[in-house]
Amino acid sequence: MNRDHIKIHNNSIDIVQRFMAEKMVGQFPLKALSYETAKVREVLSTDLPDVTTKDDKADTLYLLEDGTFLHVEFQTTTKKHDSFRFAGYVFGLYNKYKDDKRFSTFTFKSVVIYAPHIKRSSVNSSFDIGAIHYHHDTVFLNEIKQEESYIQIIDKIRQNPEVKLTDEEKMVILYKPLFNTNKEDIENDAILVVRDILELSDESEKAKLTGTLFILVRKYLSEHGRKRIWEVLKQMDIIKEDIQKQFNQWHYERSKVEQKELLKELLMDAIKDGDSQQSIERLIKKGNFSESEVEKIYKEIQNR
Repeated sequence: MNRDHIKIHNNSIDIVQRFMAEKMVGQFPLKALSYETAKVREVLSTDLPDVTTKDDKADTLYLLEDGTFLHVEFQTTTKKHDSFRFAGYVFGLYNKYKDDKRFSTFTFKSVVIYAPHIKRSSVNSSFDIGAIHYHHDTVFLNEIKQEESYIQIIDKIRQNPEVKLTDEEKMVILYKPLFNTNKEDIENDAILVVRDILELSDESEKAKLTGTLFILVRKYLSEHGRKRIWEVLKQMDIIKEDIQKQFNQWHYERSKVEQKELLKELLMDAIKDGDSQQSIERLIKKGNFSESEVEKIYKEIQNR
């Protein structure tokens, strides 16, 4: 395996964002994105009994300290019927918890966070067919201004490199490059953020933050930008297998259906990229794919 090359599968951004979400108990979950809520009391499961694909479940569901159920979606695309899909998530989540004796009232609120390249004019935030009306709040990363907060956090690091950052502060650092509209600005900010992260004394924390940042911004980076950040990771002895191991740990407790979907994406990437037969067979074995499933995957690749 070429250790100078890193391949991140398509769903890795969702995995990272969900992993970050799960650490927000006792904190303001979207403070870094300039969206005010109560603190998180509990992160609730979004798994539904009849879900068959990874696209049929909500990204994150928080129970806030004020009793609100906060449903959060992360979107890198926009489609005509997205609001209908999000409304379906809320109905499904309500159905999941409606008989749970821990809850006596139900107030749901939806927030959709849109990637930097998505413009406000392209988004429809409502679904209304008369008898049913649904609305979600919108957060556009390219409209957020957190420069002052970022500077304060970096000043804190420079004054004390051993400082322990809160998860809210880590989110400000990690999302800062995405508070831009064009790829050049995202890349420039990403490189600057990596330099600032390196001022921390904790090697493990530096590696985690740099690796997470790389995943969040990778699709917006030029090949040169990717190599620059990857070189930093290599110097920390972070290699592809280590990052993949972190991903496996992060989604270890996910449903078997979702895990198989992720392995399918990895397998498809391996086939399309011409990985060795040994690597492909290892993924087939790990995903427990049958011969007919493998045949369908090859046909799916051919038909794309």
